[in-house]
Amino acid sequence: MKKLKLWSGILLIFILGCLAGSFTTQWFVHERIASFHKNPPARFLMHHLARQLDLSEKQKQAIRIIVNRSCIQLHAQRDTLKPQFDQIMDETFAEIARELNPDQQQKLKEFRQNMQRRSRHRGHLPPSPPHDHHRPWLEE
Repeated sequence: MKKLKLWSGILLIFILGCLAGSFTTQWFVHERIASFHKNPPARFLMHHLARQLDLSEKQKQAIRIIVNRSCIQLHAQRDTLKPQFDQIMDETFAEIARELNPDQQQKLKEFRQNMQRRSRHRGHLPPSPPHDHHRPWLEE
C-alpha cells in the first residue's frame, strides 16, 4: 500500500509539472506574440541599433529615416503579394475539395474558415500602416 501511495504521488507530481510547463509555455508564447505587435520590428530594430551601436541623436534620426523607408517598402511589397497569396490558397483548397466527398468538403470549408479566423486573431497579417508621414511604430 505504501508503494502505491508513493507511485501515485510521484505520478501526480509528474502530471502537475507537465501541466504547469504546458500552461507556462502557452502564456510565454502568447506574451511574445503580443509584445511583437506592441513593439513592431522597425521599433525593435531601432532600439537595438541605438543601444548596441551607441548612436548619437543625429545618427538615430538619420537611421530612423532609412528604417522608415524600408518599412514602407516592405509593407508595399506585402500588399502587392497578398492577392497572389490569396489566389494560390483559393486554388489549392479548390483542388483539394475536388478530391473529397461532400462531407469532407464541408469539413475542409470549416477548417479553412477556422484557419482564416485564427490567422486574423493572431494578427499574422496586420493592416498596413497608413501612408501618411506620421509613423508611430518608429517613435521612441
